[in-house]
Amino acid sequence: MSQQTEVDFFDGRDNQRHAVVVRMLDAMVIQEGEGTLARWPFAYVRLLPSAHGMARYGLADSDSLARLEVTDEMLIAAIKMHCPHLGRGEGAVASRRLTLRIVGWSLVAAASALGLVLYGLPVVADIVAPHVPQAVQYEIGEASAKQLKLVFHATTCRDAHGQAVLDRLVAKLATAGGLTRHLRPRVIKTTIPNAMALPGGRVFVFSKLLDEAQTPDELSGVIAHELGHEAHDDSMRRLIESSGTGFLLGMVFGDFTGSAGIVLAANTLITASYSRQAEKGADDFAIHVMTRLGRSPKPFGALLERITKGHDFPLAMSLLADHPLTEDRLADIAAHDVPDTGPPLLSTADWVALQTICAN
Repeated sequence: MSQQTEVDFFDGRDNQRHAVVVRMLDAMVIQEGEGTLARWPFAYVRLLPSAHGMARYGLADSDSLARLEVTDEMLIAAIKMHCPHLGRGEGAVASRRLTLRIVGWSLVAAASALGLVLYGLPVVADIVAPHVPQAVQYEIGEASAKQLKLVFHATTCRDAHGQAVLDRLVAKLATAGGLTRHLRPRVIKTTIPNAMALPGGRVFVFSKLLDEAQTPDELSGVIAHELGHEAHDDSMRRLIESSGTGFLLGMVFGDFTGSAGIVLAANTLITASYSRQAEKGADDFAIHVMTRLGRSPKPFGALLERITKGHDFPLAMSLLADHPLTEDRLADIAAHDVPDTGPPLLSTADWVALQTICAN
């Protein structure tokens, strides 16, 4: 079966909208003129959150941000007939959550518009960030993760033992900090020492940071710091502050979960920096987590200082670009040094497994 109606397609590399024809052959073939832009196997096509009157589709198990937006009812029916797993995965769940929360979000947005006039964008960001629907945060986090890998030319490290160790460590740190959100930590292979928390519970540890960490406590302090940003909604707050009113208007009146908005949000998160207040809050969270586990936070500061002073990494691409190290920060972390009274956070075998997670 072939469908000739032109529809909108985003290839995920930029915000350009392509007018394409979709052909239902042995796969969903997306063509522009005489050229084929994409070929999606039917089994991997998924339905994504979208505006009323339009169906949006993406490709599961892929790092691509490509999206297909369809309003033609005949083509929607054809896609439904050929693609057996449209509703599987987070996309369909997110869509239902977004629908359920739309009234509440509209009220928040109305209050935000008033706050923007009275107090300015930073105050509005503080109000709005904790209330951004999880469906939107998930979409932004997924897009940002893919952009992150593109920017750093990174691949995900998939050793099962190392991943299991990371999952347990992050769960232990989150529990100590009272963070109950679903988290999805991953290690990505790069030559830059970094770590990053993104919306939707995405937490990334860069493999070079694992190489630089000498003990589990050093690494755990950095991860706890990232969980602090997650707990305080800092990534959403900096997205709103950096994107300005466009984010708010897109959420209320537009279709922010479309490819253009998602790519813009992802790029903003990758390039924007945290405020000094946000860094202090994340440091305090890390200090609280480590001391509650009976471990000193001082190794956390030692790792940051070693990366800063002991190596010639490009600052713009390192952990310190997002987390500039000051004497006050180091002094505050060191002031909370306590004897270790809790058990080691990782066994020797688990530490080795985590450090070698990218070996295979």
